[in-house]
Amino acid sequence: MISWSLTQLEYLVALDEHRNFTQAASACHVSQPTLSTQVQKLEELLGAPLFDRLQKPLEPTQIGHQVVLQARHILAEAKVLDDLVSGELTRLAGPLKIGVIPTLSPYLIPWFVGPFMAAYPEIQLQIEEMQTAELIVHIAEERLDAGLLVTPLPQSSLRETPLYYEPFVAYLNEGHPLLQMDKIREEQVQGDELWLLQEGHCFRDQAISLCRDQGRADSRLVFESGSLETLIRLVDRGMGMTILPYASAMSLNAQQKHRIRQFHDPQPVREVSMVTARAPITARAKALIQTIIAHVPAYLKDQQATHRLPLTS
Repeated sequence: MISWSLTQLEYLVALDEHRNFTQAASACHVSQPTLSTQVQKLEELLGAPLFDRLQKPLEPTQIGHQVVLQARHILAEAKVLDDLVSGELTRLAGPLKIGVIPTLSPYLIPWFVGPFMAAYPEIQLQIEEMQTAELIVHIAEERLDAGLLVTPLPQSSLRETPLYYEPFVAYLNEGHPLLQMDKIREEQVQGDELWLLQEGHCFRDQAISLCRDQGRADSRLVFESGSLETLIRLVDRGMGMTILPYASAMSLNAQQKHRIRQFHDPQPVREVSMVTARAPITARAKALIQTIIAHVPAYLKDQQATHRLPLTS
């Protein structure tokens, strides 16, 4: 017979996120004694300590890690049930926590935030930027409702909903010989002159595949930068070339755009998706998917996955 409550599970998850009773209580808008008492009652009901209180900050016990993960699954299912009861066609309200990778956020977020907030004023949208590996963990553990990232992912336990396909383009320095061509071929990308993001960015892996497929990998491929803007500035100073996603390239000024070259068909593209846990997608997440698809630039809507680059080199 179930004798614990969803409220107790919410307190448990908050304590895992904050690793501090006072901060967890504040996040749940209850007093610290109230939260502490309910977590203790849950431990008594389950017959096992869920946190090591001697550690600072608090650390879940071995069984505690498993219980917290299951609690997240239960709360996610409860959220779906709540959506069904409230009715998807009436109004949508409540929090929606999403993550987005750095090479998408500067361009994708401005496309949908305004229209989404206007259409759904009672949804509290929370957006956090993080790299792919961390984002996947947060989605799997249901710390986030969804993530905006590049797919396909190797994790079969997650649900991927493709939103659009974005071409890659080459950005060349002012004296580069490839500027003599209207379009270029992948085999013309020289690894020893290509500036890339640091490891951990999926965009780096895809850019490497453009030249590594031709056997032109070189130690200079690795440049410890987390910013596409830094790579653009290097090229502007007459140093080599880089690969940019289409949306990034379109944000450049008119003079810089003259040094963009598209690839011959089939153009290399990346698949941008909404990724969620395998649990049914909530009505709020579905609304976000619909909003993004509606407000993606027309050029990207017309792209096909004819030459989707891999995420790993």
